[in-house]
Amino acid sequence: FHYEHVILCLNNNKNVICEKALALSSVQVEAMIKLAREKNLFLMEAFWTRYNPLYVYLRDEILPKIGPVHLARAAFGFENPGVPRLTEPELGGGAILDIGVYSVNFCSIAFQDKEVKQIIAQGNVDENHIDHEISATLVFDNDGQKGFGQIFCSIEADTPSEALIVGKNGSVKVHDPFWCATKVTIKMKGEEEFVKEFNLPNCDDNDKYNFTNSVLLHHEARYACQQILKGNKESEVFGLDDSLRIMKILDEIRNQLGVSYPNEGI
Repeated sequence: FHYEHVILCLNNNKNVICEKALALSSVQVEAMIKLAREKNLFLMEAFWTRYNPLYVYLRDEILPKIGPVHLARAAFGFENPGVPRLTEPELGGGAILDIGVYSVNFCSIAFQDKEVKQIIAQGNVDENHIDHEISATLVFDNDGQKGFGQIFCSIEADTPSEALIVGKNGSVKVHDPFWCATKVTIKMKGEEEFVKEFNLPNCDDNDKYNFTNSVLLHHEARYACQQILKGNKESEVFGLDDSLRIMKILDEIRNQLGVSYPNEGI
């Protein structure tokens, strides 16, 4: 119900930070962006990985040195403990919107958010047309060459949830859990590999969070507050056009698998 709630807030002149995935479809995302811009309000997809200090370090310090990137690969899987949200069409169930969005975003980060020219997806879909497992290749326009992003996501099996980037001049392994990682191993051509670790923000109640390393949400929340105070209307790290671009990738993956939702329109 992200779409309905975001539209309600925007129509009542509220700035909005909305959990990923921003909506069920790119049609909904386009409508949300249009309304936010018309009303001159702040809207941001709360994609916490983008604000994790480890990923800021990769984006600013490492990716420019290892390129051009040839391959990015990310897997994310767990066995569904029986949560209805993961399998009900009306709730946007399935692996791709819940966790696959992390793998897609990782590949996009690795290729510095370049355009995806081709998508090849396969998966396992249940009788309600909800995806339980997906494997996909994203072919990026990599400065005249092809770059390959490989994703796997599953709500049927636990996976080692680490991620890899291979470039001409080096490689990067982001340790499990890659979407909220605090440890990365880097190997530059002709040099010894090294490990860089990042401390979690100081927090007395970190053990009270539902998910691993959730205290890292602090970074995106703080960033959003700073942007609102500056008078900005969207993130400068991961803007609304970026959210729309990622959602169109998710749409195409769903389309190739025959996954649809009864409430994905506007």
